[in-house]
Amino acid sequence: MTQSEHSRSFSKSYFSDGLPEYDPPDEEEEDDHDYHATDTPVCKATYLWTYTVSDIINAVAGAGLVIQSFDEHAELAFRLYPDMTKGEDGLFRPPAEKALYPLLFSLKATKK
Repeated sequence: MTQSEHSRSFSKSYFSDGLPEYDPPDEEEEDDHDYHATDTPVCKATYLWTYTVSDIINAVAGAGLVIQSFDEHAELAFRLYPDMTKGEDGLFRPPAEKALYPLLFSLKATKK
């Protein structure tokens, strides 16, 4: 299997122009559910602001905080992609061959 056969595709830039992305409600979408309560259907507009990792780290540092740890994770508390499977720990993971980039990060910082 080649890299392109099992990689995810991206349709938007990683870098932001500072404006929110607007996703209007889709009245006809039957499979639209809350990411946490999957049995609760929702029909809502979504606004999404994109921040780069450096935006976040620089904001933390600029606020006078000291970064204690920064970790990247290949698992999520919800199924982002249809082929993700739920592990015994309750977290969802992509198949090993598709775990090509982090899905989540955690950052711990303290006041100086």
